[in-house]
Amino acid sequence: MIMDIGCAEGYYAIGLAMRISGATVYAFDTNAEATALYRAMAERNGVSSRVVTDEFCSPETRASLDLGSRALIVCDCEGFDGTLFTKQTVGILADHDALVKLPDFLDSEWSSSIRDVLSETHDIHAVKSVDNLEKARTYVYAELERPTHPQR
Repeated sequence: MIMDIGCAEGYYAIGLAMRISGATVYAFDTNAEATALYRAMAERNGVSSRVVTDEFCSPETRASLDLGSRALIVCDCEGFDGTLFTKQTVGILADHDALVKLPDFLDSEWSSSIRDVLSETHDIHAVKSVDNLEKARTYVYAELERPTHPQR
């Protein structure tokens, strides 16, 4: 079972449904336009029977879903993760894997507080993103040889 909270247009939700045949994917996003897009993308890619879609994933919604013996939770919900992952609720996720995008741009303490909560039940592996300016300076791709640095 896979749960994608804050799935936007469904890139990961639909992609995972396509790659893991037989997995049920629960996809949530509060943006009505995104919801329409990921439902259409699931249909076009032949996985709509395995992608359960809804607009809002509350802590109660998350707790009510049968995660089975092993699930993947992908979360990119721009700050709502602090409500979804609390000391009171994280215990039910102990046997499952979680990939959580932490929005430090909203609150510089967010990452450390979510890490503290999840570290009680999970091994934490932080992956830091590289900002766009650093990417333009660092990554070497043939497609980027011609544009000037500001254009990249």
